[in-house]
Amino acid sequence: MFIKLITAYNFLLMGCCFIAIGIPCDGFLRGFENSGLIMILFAGAINFIQGNRWPKFTRESIFLISLFLLSIFGYFYANSIHELNKKVGLKVLFLLFPIAFTYNLTINDAIKRLTILLFTTITAILAFLSCLRYFLHYQEYNILIEQSKPIEIIGGTMHIYFSVIMAIAVFLGLHLIIRGMKISLENAWDRLIFIGVIINILALHILSARTGLFAFYSALLVVLIRYSIINKRFKMLFGGLFVIFLFPTIMYLAVPSVKNRLNNTYEDLNRYFTGDYVGYFFNFWAF
Repeated sequence: MFIKLITAYNFLLMGCCFIAIGIPCDGFLRGFENSGLIMILFAGAINFIQGNRWPKFTRESIFLISLFLLSIFGYFYANSIHELNKKVGLKVLFLLFPIAFTYNLTINDAIKRLTILLFTTITAILAFLSCLRYFLHYQEYNILIEQSKPIEIIGGTMHIYFSVIMAIAVFLGLHLIIRGMKISLENAWDRLIFIGVIINILALHILSARTGLFAFYSALLVVLIRYSIINKRFKMLFGGLFVIFLFPTIMYLAVPSVKNRLNNTYEDLNRYFTGDYVGYFFNFWAF
């Protein structure tokens, strides 16, 4: 019975799910990401042994291999080979992922949906808990935001990294529930993904990490322009641009963390372009 469970498909399924859990997390849960990679490598090995030995180089695989090869070029100009060796070693994962998927089964719709569901849900849970802590320590966090300090993420994940993860979770979730540019909630899983998308959009603004917000609105703008031009739906383009302008404005007026972060950004930029020191809050509190 146990032997029958050791299949390339099962290892691929578990590996993708583990990676989906590990990516938004930090601490011991981050270990799920490496465990997932090992499972996917096992799935590729089983698939190879069973005779499926023709590699499938997807665009994603070629992209990740190219990123790893870029680090190799550092040996032509690096001042410290020892330091470069350590950095290249850290980038080995860029090489392991394409190798794992190149010799693996094709990811079907069931694996894709479950992986995105887990990724979106885990991200939304961490985002919700982080926002809850922000509202519980409302005044303290708003003062910190005015001083260029971040809102802490539950679990210890770096706030800039997590903001980008939230932006990715929003687009992946929408990818599953949007059909023909309309949101379609056909079952309980779709509704769960929709709730996760809403939480991540709101948390992205409340937690107010500028990198994630910039990534989110830049990607949204590109998707909107591309779709509108290809389908010649220019009314949608203007309507979408209006919403892209309106929603951040509402969040700015309604949520102090957004307002304080934008005001702080203006202050930082103003000090930078006038030649003042942008780390003035650090110095103030250090002495």
